[in-house]
Amino acid sequence: LAQYRELAAFAQFASDLDKATRDQLTRGEKLTEILKQPQFAPLSVERQVTIIWTGTKGYLDDVPTPKVREFEAGLYRFLDQNHPKLLPAIASEKAISDASQDALRAAVEAYRRDAGYGTDEKAETAAPAEADDRAGTDAPADAEPASEPADEETAEEATTA
Repeated sequence: LAQYRELAAFAQFASDLDKATRDQLTRGEKLTEILKQPQFAPLSVERQVTIIWTGTKGYLDDVPTPKVREFEAGLYRFLDQNHPKLLPAIASEKAISDASQDALRAAVEAYRRDAGYGTDEKAETAAPAEADDRAGTDAPADAEPASEPADEETAEEATTA
């Protein structure tokens, strides 16, 4: 984080930054965001370790900074539901063992894939549709407003022609 802060101060005066510098600034921004905790709601040590590990391994690099909190909350829910023994194992070991690291890597990658985070466009375009399905939105209701403007445009074109 100290490197990030130094680079961020330097970057204010630099107009053109190389990719490595931009990447380091991005990762530092994400790490700064994950270190923020709500007042009177501290995270358990194993959750802190998990999200810091996730950030330092680059799994947050392509997540927009405003969505980091959402990613973090979703990751905790995913781990609680799908890998209930992982966080207690990290807590009891007081470290991330090789086995825990492999399990955590697989879990984070599965969460990113399932939640629609990632660099491929297919996953990013699938995420809003999945979010609408989870919110209880019906597909026909979404389709109707989209078709109405097209009908109005066709009617206007017919009257002007």
